[in-house]
Amino acid sequence: AMPGAPPEAPAAVAAAAAVAAGPAPVVRVLLTGGPGAGKSSALATLRDRISKRGFQVVVVPENATALLDNSGGYDPSWHGTPMHVKLQQTFLRFQMQQEDTYCSFAELRPGRPHLLLHDRGCLDGRLFCSDEQWTQVLEGVGVTEEALLKRYDLVIHMTSVAAGMENLYDYGPGSSNPARYHTPEQARHADVLAQDSP
Repeated sequence: AMPGAPPEAPAAVAAAAAVAAGPAPVVRVLLTGGPGAGKSSALATLRDRISKRGFQVVVVPENATALLDNSGGYDPSWHGTPMHVKLQQTFLRFQMQQEDTYCSFAELRPGRPHLLLHDRGCLDGRLFCSDEQWTQVLEGVGVTEEALLKRYDLVIHMTSVAAGMENLYDYGPGSSNPARYHTPEQARHADVLAQDSP
């Protein structure tokens, strides 16, 4: 070191060594299931506990709620129409972009193993579409289900409280999640579809 130059900070030395060693692995875990399954709550607990074990944990949030909350919500007249397909295409494009962005952010800390926890993912739009609509969504975005599934290393299905504990399920204005617009019956149906996903 040059006389009078400040000593290198240990964190800077560690960061330089980590970059030289190459990137740490990135493990991508998807939590899926019908509305009201507790995915967001489980992710918060997992993030806290796994972070304490030395992992760089990045939570990729569910995008539909944020988009709907900030754009006037879901219009029920869209259900079963080309507008619903267009909405699901928008969600899917945004989800893919968001996942890629969070992965890039995680890679900014190359010295630590990375865990990306996804609160819903690219295939979740399938839960809210007919088979024909979902085919249109995939074709419109130019992807396949197989390619979307390969974006995750592990997929965990969580069952909606609407399937067995309906009294705990809430939705719509005045609920714990006002952006959730699915009735208990729709939530149960989505949960079954999530279990049957590829």
